[in-house]
Amino acid sequence: MQKLKVLLAPLAKVRLFAPHPLADEPISWLNQKILGADLCVVDSYLATPKFYAQVPTPLVVFEDFYRAEIKFSSSTYVFNPAYNAHTAYPKELQNHSHYFLGSGYYPIDPIFCQVKSLKTTPKEVLLCLGGSDLTLTPLQNALKLLKHTPLKIHTIAPKPLLPHLPTAHNFVFEPLLNPTELAKRLSQADIALFGGGQMIYEAILSQTPLISLPIASNQLAQVQALAKVEALFLASLDNLLCVLQDLLDLNARERMQAAQKSLKLGDKLLPTLQGILTYA
Repeated sequence: MQKLKVLLAPLAKVRLFAPHPLADEPISWLNQKILGADLCVVDSYLATPKFYAQVPTPLVVFEDFYRAEIKFSSSTYVFNPAYNAHTAYPKELQNHSHYFLGSGYYPIDPIFCQVKSLKTTPKEVLLCLGGSDLTLTPLQNALKLLKHTPLKIHTIAPKPLLPHLPTAHNFVFEPLLNPTELAKRLSQADIALFGGGQMIYEAILSQTPLISLPIASNQLAQVQALAKVEALFLASLDNLLCVLQDLLDLNARERMQAAQKSLKLGDKLLPTLQGILTYA
């Protein structure tokens, strides 16, 4: 939503309501009507059908997965920016004029849009499996494997988890970063080793060779789809070192970078939102 706010700033006055300190107005939004808006943009898998029914303005919904139980009104526009998202929707919605499905609608942050020169021999891996406490065990297991590589492993993790992670001479640790700092670390990294969440798209935008190590079942579909077009390599703890070895090959990284560029993440989003705002 913060990315959307930045994108929409030239087109409309935007206020961000969320149960989060970075919101313009932190609220328990599931129980509150947002009045006086020309358009309401909602991002949540927690919202119930009742919540959507009470929104009094034209509505844009960003969702991670198709929910058949929600019947949207004729003034609702649905976005799912996951790669190949249309495959999860019924055929009648795949070409529906109010459904916008696929990574062309991904809300990008321009600071991640970089041109990366690939080194012949990679030296640094940027490791981050997300901001949840659930990442502790996968991080511990991944680091136990990665200490045997000659690569520098730069790990980003929630601050409370850092004391519980194994150490080694080639490990560097940092708490979670803001987007500007993360973009800088991606520009410096030769390879990114991320989970299966939204950060994989930021790695793709930065043209960084990428290995995805999904830690949640709902991440698997989009990661498998991106792996199929070679925009990333999919790994598990069982084959992580083998996959990393494959990506050390310069030709493999060049092919991946070309696939990443061809995705054109987010190129359809702003003109589509502009059209919706004009119509609304």
